[in-house]
Amino acid sequence: METIVEKVAEELFVTYSVEPFTLLPGTFHLVLIESQVNGSTNSILSTSKLIEIEIIKQPLFTTILGGNRLSGYMDVLTLKGDAFDPNVEGNDAAKREGITKVWTCKNVFTNEDCVNRQNQTINMAAFTDLTVTIPAG
Repeated sequence: METIVEKVAEELFVTYSVEPFTLLPGTFHLVLIESQVNGSTNSILSTSKLIEIEIIKQPLFTTILGGNRLSGYMDVLTLKGDAFDPNVEGNDAAKREGITKVWTCKNVFTNEDCVNRQNQTINMAAFTDLTVTIPAG
């Protein structure tokens, strides 16, 4: 845990940082801040503040490039996907670490699996990378 002390506009701020993944999403925490100072007349001035912190879990950010368009059955269709965890700090590789990609394809009119011209189901589960290329025909 890191402690940072800053002086802003003649007021002293103390900041405590908690390491990522220390507090579980969906939990609530009560933090009590107590301050006291010895007064000039040998009296002690004190105050306290209780705050509640909710730890939320943001969903993964996912996008598909090349989707939401028409494609002829004789055209090669290439879709590129991206997914990352907005809760992870660091470089792009760290944000994408451990994310599993699962592609599915459904006919928008029948909600059935996509099929090719030979009426064979297109096996989207075989694609585990972020790029999917469906051959023509």
